[in-house]
Amino acid sequence: MSENHTTPHPSCIHPGILLLEEFLKPLGISQNRLARDIDVPVSRIAAIVAGQRAITADTAMRLSAYFDTKPELWMKLQAAYEIAVLRDSDWPRIEARIRPYEPVDEPQPREQSSDAPMPHVDDFRVTAAS
Repeated sequence: MSENHTTPHPSCIHPGILLLEEFLKPLGISQNRLARDIDVPVSRIAAIVAGQRAITADTAMRLSAYFDTKPELWMKLQAAYEIAVLRDSDWPRIEARIRPYEPVDEPQPREQSSDAPMPHVDDFRVTAAS
């Protein structure tokens, strides 16, 4: 495995690099041990640490249980990385093609009579066929 942990986008750091540098190395945990302890293939951890694979919700839940963090931490790191990568690459081209929403003066729907009962959550329940 390569020790070069640079990303192609200098404005962001892949969450796998943070996993390696802020958790695994300081705690003396090998990628093999982490993979065994959170019950995932070693290849998943190796790809994440190499910046070649995203942290999924499944992996975020496992990492949060293992390191006593919140899964949102891992998901936010991943989302921030993906947004930064997009901003640095294709976003200007994509953004140029977007037509922002502009409200149209259309008649507003009539308000329901106050006599009409509001739907209840039970009205939307799906039950199994007998």
